[in-house]
Amino acid sequence: MDVALYTIGFTLFMVVLLGFVFFGISASEKNAYARVRLEGQRYVAVIKELHPMRGDRGKVSLLLKLETPSGPVGKRLIVPLEGAVTWDFLMTARVTERPVSVHCLLSPIIEEAITQYGFVLGDAP
Repeated sequence: MDVALYTIGFTLFMVVLLGFVFFGISASEKNAYARVRLEGQRYVAVIKELHPMRGDRGKVSLLLKLETPSGPVGKRLIVPLEGAVTWDFLMTARVTERPVSVHCLLSPIIEEAITQYGFVLGDAP
């Protein structure tokens, strides 16, 4: 009887813990995107690689070559697919090496959990 109660209690504890982890990750991700919107800068970039995010069709992982005032920088970003920024748009830009505008944070003093998120704004001007 005691073993069954401990098993049920442990199972409920794990379910609650996983719920907090899942909702905590999604909340921190939203906070990271909000911070990028507020503090980020616009850069011109060329997409070198693109990969779908496992388990989330609304986001894509990109390897970018960003043009910054101090020279080109390689950067991995997780960007949402929204508006005119679709999988086809990103794939075409990668294949044709057409520059796109990207909004992101590059500061080395900001933690990686925030700087890995960004936005593709469309074709570069």
